[in-house]
Amino acid sequence: MPDARPVPPPSLPARPAAPTPDAPSVASPAITPPSQWDCKPGKVVFQEGEESYDLLILEEGTVDIFVGNEKLASLEGPGVFLGEVGALLRKPRSAKVKAITPCRFTVYKDFDSLMAHDPRALLKIAKSLAGRLSDSNEHFEKQVTRAFSVLRHHKIKPEILDEVDTVFSGQKKKKSSPEARRSFLGLFHF
Repeated sequence: MPDARPVPPPSLPARPAAPTPDAPSVASPAITPPSQWDCKPGKVVFQEGEESYDLLILEEGTVDIFVGNEKLASLEGPGVFLGEVGALLRKPRSAKVKAITPCRFTVYKDFDSLMAHDPRALLKIAKSLAGRLSDSNEHFEKQVTRAFSVLRHHKIKPEILDEVDTVFSGQKKKKSSPEARRSFLGLFHF
C-alpha cells in the first residue's frame, strides 16, 4: 500500500533543518506560520513610514510602489517580495504599496518565520534586492544625466559643472575656486 503521508509543496523542504544554537527552532512559539490575505484593488497594503515588519509575498495580482507622490514601479505576482527591508532591518516602510488589481499575499509576521518555513527564501530575497538596487542605480544615473543636461542648457559655468560632477562621481574633491564653490552652493538656495 502506498505511503499516505502528505507531500510538502515543492517550495518547502521535505523536513526542517536542524536548528543551530542561535536560530529559533521550527517548533518555537516565536515562529508564526504564514497566513493568506486577499486585498481589493485600491487598497493601500502599507504606507511609507509605517512601522510594521510583516514580510509579504505577492502570490497574484499587481501593486504599485510609491515614494512620496512618485510612482516608482508596478510589480506583478507571483513570487514578488514586499516589506523585506523592514522585516530584515526592523525599519519603517520605505515606500507605499497599493493594490491595483485584486491581490493575494502570503504574510509572514517576521523574517524568522519565513526562514523557518522556507530557508531558501534568503537567496530569493537577496536576488530580489539586488535587482531592485540595480534598477535604482539605473534610475539615479538617468536622473543625474538629466540634471546635467538641464544645467548645461542654462549655461552654467564649467567650474560649477565640474564641482557637481565631483559630488556625484564620488571622486576625491578637486581644489576649486571659492567663486565656483559659492556658485555651486547657490544652486541649492531657493
